[in-house]
Amino acid sequence: LREKPYLLIIELGGNDGLRGIAVTASKKNLGEAIKLARENGVRVLITGMKLPANYGEQYRREFETMFSQLAQEHKVPIMPFLLQDVGGKSQYNLPDGIHPNEQGHQKIAENLLPFVEKQL
Repeated sequence: LREKPYLLIIELGGNDGLRGIAVTASKKNLGEAIKLARENGVRVLITGMKLPANYGEQYRREFETMFSQLAQEHKVPIMPFLLQDVGGKSQYNLPDGIHPNEQGHQKIAENLLPFVEKQL
């Protein structure tokens, strides 16, 4: 915030989900980040994440709805899934199957740019 950004894209929580961190804790932390940014005059956009099926239906549902709940509570725009067209597609990911490779990042940028431009 010292740099006085105009816009903050919050894409956090994926690692919390993969570690099985309580959704309430992740939601609290993300909510505080949104609040702090907005109190400092920074526009905020949220991008959602999804988890693999092996995390259990209830946890996945709670985790994945957390992002839309935060967007609604804080009245900020949301891109429902940052890894749309990338997640789960081997050609767009590193050998770990989780993190995007160069082509994956290019696809993310192509998907994210129209969302960001619409908010400016």
